[in-house]
Formats: sequence, structure tokens, C-alpha cells
Amino acid sequence: MRLFFVSWDGKKFGLSDVVAQLKEKSHEIVYWTYFREGSVDQSKFPHTIFHSVFDALEGKPANGVDTSDFQPPGADLMREFQETELTVLTMMGKKYWRFSLEERKHLYYRFLGYWYGVLQMYKPDAIVYSAIPHTVYDFVMYALAQKMRIKTIIFEPILLTTGWTIVMRDYKVGSSALIDEIERNDNKQFSLADLRPSTRGHYQKYAEIGEDTPPLYTQQALSFYKGIGLFFIKLRSLWTSLTVHGDFSVFMTLLTYIPRRLGPNLKKEYLRVQSTADFAKKFVYATLQYQPESQTCPQAGVFADQLLMIETLSAALPKDWFIYVKEHPALWPVLGVKFYNFRPKGYYEALAGLKNVKVVPVGTNSFQLIRHSQAVATGAGSVGWEAILRSKPVLVFGYPWYQHCEGAFKVKDTVSCKEAMQKIKKGFKISQQKVINLLACLDKVSVEAYFDSYTHEVSKIGVRQNIHNIVRAIETELQK
Repeated sequence: MRLFFVSWDGKKFGLSDVVAQLKEKSHEIVYWTYFREGSVDQSKFPHTIFHSVFDALEGKPANGVDTSDFQPPGADLMREFQETELTVLTMMGKKYWRFSLEERKHLYYRFLGYWYGVLQMYKPDAIVYSAIPHTVYDFVMYALAQKMRIKTIIFEPILLTTGWTIVMRDYKVGSSALIDEIERNDNKQFSLADLRPSTRGHYQKYAEIGEDTPPLYTQQALSFYKGIGLFFIKLRSLWTSLTVHGDFSVFMTLLTYIPRRLGPNLKKEYLRVQSTADFAKKFVYATLQYQPESQTCPQAGVFADQLLMIETLSAALPKDWFIYVKEHPALWPVLGVKFYNFRPKGYYEALAGLKNVKVVPVGTNSFQLIRHSQAVATGAGSVGWEAILRSKPVLVFGYPWYQHCEGAFKVKDTVSCKEAMQKIKKGFKISQQKVINLLACLDKVSVEAYFDSYTHEVSKIGVRQNIHNIVRAIETELQK
């Protein structure tokens, strides 16, 4: 089959060897986007089009691609991809934050025209992603592939303490294999003994013992972004900006550092509007997700606008209930306290000004907020799974991997939010039996594999086994 591999990088994880083995199995590796020069021995793939991710992000075509017959997208094509455009314009807030709206729109049109032309020219049978596409160019390619009925194969890590991954075609739907397995075992009564050891340990650690351990990536962020670690991260960022991106505006950022620290900033605004959480009140806990990241865009859909999510909750809230909102603990350490496009000036004031909304101190224990809440609200964050394990219902505004679990209420507007709230108010209880059933189904369909340092760190398998597992998972999907 003719295959594209997108943002497929990670030599130490064996990802290049995955592609090599698929080539040996007579698959044609047509197109490959990569991050790091030298991460792929391109001489072993003489007929493959290689495209640097950094060039792709700038809208530069790959070497060897004849774009002379590619046409700018017309009105009909743009109309068909209006939802994609809205998502991409939000997604551009990370790498194109200095661009005006018109500049972002025109770059999006270039992406749409180029990748439409590439897919028509090379006609792949499948496009393989190591993560949910969230880097603008890859999302445009994904959206086009969905419309053109080109198979997409996407890996997403789950239960981050176990090192397992699910495979999906559409991030909004989730794993079709998991959905089928849940339906097939609807009347089963699985026990903890039926779970694989790592899954059972995960459940016992967080559901039965109730251990309050933040996700590994949050722990690492809080550890790295302080002291000498922060200094070297900033130094590397400066070097990359100057040598890779040719971005000399970083010097202006350095010059304005002290004025920004002394003047108004995110932290000062937050401290001004925060109030202590009263656990005696009935409340919904809504933690703001780190932005920008995949779990907000694209996985939260329109509710990547988290202020809109809180406004929807406020409009649907039962009388005398509150919403306790807390900022992500890694946001300020990693991104700093300056106002930016996802947290503009007045953002926290707007939240605190909503009916029955209280902004609580960042230092408030998240797990205590979960335990004392009536429910938890999130776009697609890990806090939702943490809540389910503690028998708290979740108002899900996006498309997390656990969206098909007992206790996850899908919310798309005020009406569906009110309906969910009423069920929760009437005493809805999560059946932990159904949670165990979900985990048993996950065990049957998930793949032990890693694609990044986070999942690699917790995985129990070596690189050779990782390569084998990924190759087998891809081939299984290709045969469907």
C-alpha cells in the first residue's frame, strides 16, 4: 500500500525502523514529514518524498514535488472546510501568534491548496500519525483525508502510567475497536483479575487507594521549569529562535522582561480575583487546560475557547451551585506570566465575573477539588479520567479517549449541559463495575507502544518490541 508518515520522528524509539520494516513488507513509503535532520537515513528510501516539518509549517513545498499544476483553493472547497478553518485559526495561536488574522487565513489557504494537490497527486492508501494531528499543516492534511476517504491511522496514549496506546481513524469518534469491544461485552462482569497487571495496578493505585499523583508530564514541567533547568531551557529556546527560525524579535522580548514582570500580568490578575474554595458548597470543578496543546485544539473542538466552556456551565448550573475554576499549574512556570493570545488581559476577570463562578488559588489541591465536587468539567483533559476513577461524573466538552466511559456526559451546548446537570443533581452514580469493564475492553484493543519520552519513560518494553508492536498495529489497521 502507498503510505504517508506525518511528523514521524524519534530515532531512539525505533520509529524509523518501523517504516523500514513496512517497506520490507512491500508497502510503498510515498511521503514522510520529519522534525530533525539526521533522524532518518533518507538514502534507504530513494523514492520517498521527504519534507521537513519546519518547511511544511512555513508553507514551503517538499523538494521533488511539482506544484506547477496545483491550484489555489476555490470557494466551494473553502466552504466545505469551514470547520477546519476555524480549528486551524485557533491552532495557529501557537506558532503564528504574531500573524494578523488575514495572514493566518492566507497561510491556511496555502496549506489547503498544497495538501489537496499532494493528496490528489500521490493518492495514498493511508496516512499514519504518531499523535492526534495538532500542528496546523498536519491537521489540514488530516481534514482533507477524511473528506477524500483516505484512511488515517492515529496513535493516542492512554493511562499514561501504563505505557499503552489506542489506534483510531477519527479523533472525534475515538477507537472504533474500543467501541465495538464495549458493545460486545455490554453484559459482562469483568473483575480486576481479568485486567492485565499494569492496568490493574493503575486502577488500584488511583481508584482504590486514591493516590494523588499528577500526570508525569505535569510533574516534569514543574520540575524542569525552575532554577538552572529553566535557565538552560530558555537558552536553548533563544538559540533555536535565532539559528533555526531566524527570529530576532526575541531580543525585544528580553528587553521588555523587567517591565513585564513589574507591570500587569497574568499572575497578578489571577491573585486579584481569586477566592478560597468552600468545600461545604455544591460545586462543579473546572480546571483550565494548558494552552496551546492537543487536548484543547483540536480535541476540545469549539470549547478550545475555555471561557466559552465556563459560560456554558454557568448558564446551565443548578440554583445555589458554584463553579470552581483553577488554572493549570504548569502554565505560568512554562509560558511565563505575560498576557498572551489564549490568556489575554482581563481573561481571569471575565471568568470571575460570571454568575456563580469562583476562581480558586492555583495551589488548591486538585484531587481534593475532585473529591468534594458534584462533577468535573473539561474539554479533553486527564482530570476527567482522574474524576471517573474517583466516582465523580464528568461533563465532557471535547473528545478525550475516555469519552465512551460510564459517567462521561457529552456536552455540546447549554441544553445538553442542563440535561447532564439534572441527572447529576438527581444523584447519578458511576458504576465502578462499568469502569472496570471499560478497562478490560481497553486491554483487548490497546497496543503497548511509545512515541515520545513521556510514554517511553513508563513503558516496560524495549525498542525492538516497540518496533514490532507498532508495525503489527499499522498492518492490522491497513487490513481493515
